[in-house]
Amino acid sequence: MVELSIGQVSRRVGVSARTLRHWDQFGLFTPTTVSGNGYRWYDEAHLPRLYRIIALRRSGLGLDEIRDVTVGGDGEAESLRIHIDALTMERDRLDQLISTLEEHVVSLENASPYDEERHEREFSAFTTRLDDRFGKAVSEIAGSLPPTAMTDADVAHMSAQQSRLLQKFADLMATGAAATSEEVLDVVAEHYAAVSQFWTPSTSAYRSLGKMYVDDPLQRGFVETIEPALPEWLAEAIGAYAEQRMPP
Repeated sequence: MVELSIGQVSRRVGVSARTLRHWDQFGLFTPTTVSGNGYRWYDEAHLPRLYRIIALRRSGLGLDEIRDVTVGGDGEAESLRIHIDALTMERDRLDQLISTLEEHVVSLENASPYDEERHEREFSAFTTRLDDRFGKAVSEIAGSLPPTAMTDADVAHMSAQQSRLLQKFADLMATGAAATSEEVLDVVAEHYAAVSQFWTPSTSAYRSLGKMYVDDPLQRGFVETIEPALPEWLAEAIGAYAEQRMPP
């Protein structure tokens, strides 16, 4: 048997002596012998197991998981498969995030000045549609939307803000939270504050705005991209906020 000191092992495998001592205390990789003066000595024949531990650690497995698969002698393939699945899901999430950010960067780089004539045409059509479907309580939105200094970048920012709030609503709904609960109404308060940056809705107008998420195809379609069941739940939450936290 060829024994190596902790310093020799450290240099050979590329991990610090401090790490080796920690793994010893954790029961993950223990020395073959410990001399009377406390020096740790390792059997050179055990180094393949140490290399295996290092490889598992660098793959992202925790010490508990590594100990289970190395001390037990089996289950390593299953543990690694679970870890691969988790990494794949995280990769997909990051790919989606990168894609979203790239689209936003493109919109910022291609931001164009405000087109007043186009703005007026779109506002006129929007107001008419609101009048037809919901009456003046909601169409008053059109008269108080952001000033004419808006660029495409401003619109992108507003859309990102709305998407963030919708995702918060979807996450709360997924937990089983009632649309009328206080924690949900607190997030509705954020939504109301965002709307109020450009338009201060009356109680009835804000309630009608909530109904648009159900009845208006454009608004409903946007919300459904976050969560198909969200429109009705969100409309109920906005209605509850209007009733409970806004003046009559």
